[in-house]
Amino acid sequence: MVTQLSLLVLNKGMGNLKFKEGYYVEHTTGPVEKFTERNGISGGHNYDEFENYFNSNSNKYELGPVVKKEHPDIDGIFDIEYKVKYEKMDYTGKNGTGEYKVIPNGDKVYKKTVYDPKIISNDEIIDLSKKAMEEGLNNKREIPLLKQKKIKIQGQTDYNGKNLKFEGIMNSETGEIENAYPVVEWVD
Repeated sequence: MVTQLSLLVLNKGMGNLKFKEGYYVEHTTGPVEKFTERNGISGGHNYDEFENYFNSNSNKYELGPVVKKEHPDIDGIFDIEYKVKYEKMDYTGKNGTGEYKVIPNGDKVYKKTVYDPKIISNDEIIDLSKKAMEEGLNNKREIPLLKQKKIKIQGQTDYNGKNLKFEGIMNSETGEIENAYPVVEWVD
């Protein structure tokens, strides 16, 4: 099924690749969609938007130290590791205890690849991601995510003479590419 879907999409050419409207661009470049204690930030690949989420007064979470690992070849792309904290509530359910819980626990950290929009613009990252998704489908770098009815696409494209890798998620039922984001290395 994966190969048939890929061929169906590729036969149409990139101009007809389907990118999920109202979500594809926003997931990568727009504000953070959500934060869960299990997985961390969803969306927020634009580092400014990632930071804005934690600087918001309406957010109960505070960003802890962020460790940045720069892409070895491409300025403006980096992996980050981070933790967050939030104030514990008192027995009545109100904040103000002055005590904080740090998550995730222990040596675990949340991980994410982000880009600096001051170096690589939002429009540029979207254009690069679309080229990378086409390249990944052309080269059949696809990992079925059967329980989710999705396909992970691993693609790459040229950026200033260097390969910039992306991972994206395609809905295996609709053929829409729902999101794509830069990565330093692909994850299986």
